[in-house]
Amino acid sequence: MKKCCIPAFVFCLAVACNTALADTINAGAGKAEQGLTLENCLDIASRESDMIKIASEEVIAALGLKRQARGAFMPDIKLYGAYSKIPEVPSILGFEMGSEDNYSGKVTLTQPLFTWGRILQGYRQARYGEDIAEESYRQARNELYSNVKTAFYSVLLARHLKNIAAETLSVMERHYEVTRALYNAGKVSGLDVSRVKVQTVNSRTNLIKAENELNLARKALVYIINEPSIADRDISGELSASPDSGRPLDEYIETAFRSRPELLSAATRTKMGESLVKLARAEHRPSLALIGNYEYTKPYNFVDEWDSAWNVSCALTFPLFSGFSSFGQVKAAKSRFNQMAMGESLLRSSVKLEVERAFLNRQNASERIRVQEENVKAAKENLAIIEKRYGRGLVSDLELRDTQLAFTQAQVQYYTALFDWNIADAELKKATGQYGDENEK
Repeated sequence: MKKCCIPAFVFCLAVACNTALADTINAGAGKAEQGLTLENCLDIASRESDMIKIASEEVIAALGLKRQARGAFMPDIKLYGAYSKIPEVPSILGFEMGSEDNYSGKVTLTQPLFTWGRILQGYRQARYGEDIAEESYRQARNELYSNVKTAFYSVLLARHLKNIAAETLSVMERHYEVTRALYNAGKVSGLDVSRVKVQTVNSRTNLIKAENELNLARKALVYIINEPSIADRDISGELSASPDSGRPLDEYIETAFRSRPELLSAATRTKMGESLVKLARAEHRPSLALIGNYEYTKPYNFVDEWDSAWNVSCALTFPLFSGFSSFGQVKAAKSRFNQMAMGESLLRSSVKLEVERAFLNRQNASERIRVQEENVKAAKENLAIIEKRYGRGLVSDLELRDTQLAFTQAQVQYYTALFDWNIADAELKKATGQYGDENEK
């Protein structure tokens, strides 16, 4: 009896484990089949976007250039080695002037001592280049997140418009059936039936067009995300608007001036231009370097033995005349610096205008949402009343169609206002540089 208890226990445990495993697999499958949210799309895009990958490679390249420039401060050490064989060694009075086999090894060290800031400015150029590459990476993220949001909200709007078109078609089909019944009862003419039929066909055509617009919007989203495997996944989300935070426009502008990657990059370029002027001046200034050599040769001083020699020297280079090229080089560097400074000022004005436009567009959309929300409710109630009265033959077909059109337009205006609010909000975050950091979405 005791022997049977253990197998029974093992059997029950196996069944329980299999059941738990099946539940886990089913739960995972259900999770995998869930629709894509905005956060999912942003995460996928940040991993798969070629624009982000290119910007990341630019940062790596800039880091390499900075390390290369840093190496100019260090000594330059080179190793030489040579072997030569002389078939016939020349001789004088029976004494050979050399050896048939000749070996030599040499180590040369060159250390810049003073370059009038040329190496320092070159390193600053590379460091500024790294800063610009990092800001370009933030700019790429900023633009990518804004583009993904625009494409995502476009899908949501297209889906709402498709649902409105489907609902309109359903109403028109009911309207057509009611009109036929009224025609059979002798309450309306055949022209009324024909008119409703034409309107029904038009509604069906609008639905086909709306479905195509939805399909195109989905394809645009997949293209921006750069992940074809999600093409068949559903999009999960609703168009909605958040209450106004009451934050004044000036604060958004100040945030943009502090955080916008393009502005930070432009400021760094201005510093780079200033450094470029100093570098151009240093190119035609004296430089001093320490040079050391250690040589190990055979034969040495005509003796067929290994021996060594070394020497240390200081080399001063002083450019005296270069055909006025130094003057032209400095002048060109100053001009580029002035261009960068003016470009930074122009960009600040452009960013300010971009922030103002997005801020005002969001305010405008908020007001439209408030108005249209009430309008949709009223239009829906009106349509329900008119449909009942039309079924009793109390109102004309024209009144019903006008009411249906008003309801459809109210819905379209409402969801369009929601879409415009979300787009303006995304543009405002982009304009203020809030998408540049990893944790900002």
